[in-house]
Amino acid sequence: MEIRRYFILPIIVRKAGQVIPIDQNIPAHIISCRGILATVKGFIQTGHEIQHIGEISIQINSGEVHPLHHSVGYADKPLLKCNHFMQIEEQITPDMRISGYYQDAATAKDDKGTFLPYQVNVYLYCKATK
Repeated sequence: MEIRRYFILPIIVRKAGQVIPIDQNIPAHIISCRGILATVKGFIQTGHEIQHIGEISIQINSGEVHPLHHSVGYADKPLLKCNHFMQIEEQITPDMRISGYYQDAATAKDDKGTFLPYQVNVYLYCKATK
C-alpha cells in the first residue's frame, strides 16, 4: 500500500554568501517523488520581502535526476508566501541520495545592513510504502 509522505530537508544559513552542500540519504520506504518546494521557514525581521534570498540546486537518485535549480525568495506576509510544489514524477531507488547545494545571496539584512540568519526547508512530496 502506498501512502503520502513529506520528506523535509532543513538548510540553516548562518552567514552572508554561505554555500551549503546538500548530501543526504532518502529514506528506504520512499518509492517516488511527486513534487518539490523550497521555502524560507518562519519570519526574518527585514521589514520587507526579498525577491532573491538564495539559489538552490537539487539532484535526486544520486545525481541521475536534476529536477530543481532556481531562486528562493522570501515573503514577509504569510499570505504572499508561495506554497506550490513544482511537479515531478521520479521513481526513487533504494539507498539513493538527495544532493546539491544552497547558496545565500547575502540579501537577508535588517535596516542597519546586518545579516540575519535564516532557514530554508526543502519539501519533497513523496509516495512511500507503509
